[in-house]
Amino acid sequence: MGEQVMIKGRSDEILRYPSTEEVERLIAGEHSDPHRILGVHPVEGPDKSLVVIRAFHPDAKTAEVLLDDGQSVLMTSIHKGGLFAAAISGKPLPFPYRIQFRFSDDNAWEYADPYRFSLPSVRWTFTSSRKEPTSDSMSSWVLT
Repeated sequence: MGEQVMIKGRSDEILRYPSTEEVERLIAGEHSDPHRILGVHPVEGPDKSLVVIRAFHPDAKTAEVLLDDGQSVLMTSIHKGGLFAAAISGKPLPFPYRIQFRFSDDNAWEYADPYRFSLPSVRWTFTSSRKEPTSDSMSSWVLT
């Protein structure tokens, strides 16, 4: 794992995001798990309701989080390649939001962030689908 990169959020909280190497892979379109960076992520610390939301569009000049209560939160550019982040507190997960990107020609694109759902920790267990093990038994992955 590479170094931890620090960003300064809109409300002056210091937030962490994954390593510089991971961010560079995301920007290059080579990251195998973009959800690890993008979307909503709880932030460890005394404020249990603090989350960071990250969004990416390579051509965007600015980005905002649009909350369902009508508020908008300007996102901070954290990589010149089009990666943005915002700190939000006081909203229990999961909560609905949209992202609006604005471009140099002043056009905007608004969408429901596909990464807005915080993924739970998942443990996969390998099991046989037959009660009696045989050399040709079918196997499957089971979520436990």
